[in-house]
Amino acid sequence: MVKQFIEKYEFSNIELFNIAYNLLFNEDGEPNFYFSKPVFVNINLDQKINVDMSWWMEVKEHPNGWADYAINIDTEGLHSFGISYLENKI
Repeated sequence: MVKQFIEKYEFSNIELFNIAYNLLFNEDGEPNFYFSKPVFVNINLDQKINVDMSWWMEVKEHPNGWADYAINIDTEGLHSFGISYLENKI
């Protein structure tokens, strides 16, 4: 069964985000599964980039290339995608 999960990620620069983002697509440019557009919480290119993502997956695990950038917070954060982050985080 496909379920919606939410996670928050932090990248040290936009290039690392772009590499991880490109891993979400197959060689034909089609997404490997459904996900939201990234919500950039902080995109000051001189600093770390914080991104909130919503994934629809059967397995509760980070997509390929994303686990190392996951951050854990103990509040709901700034963006919820309409569901609780704390109850639906990976």
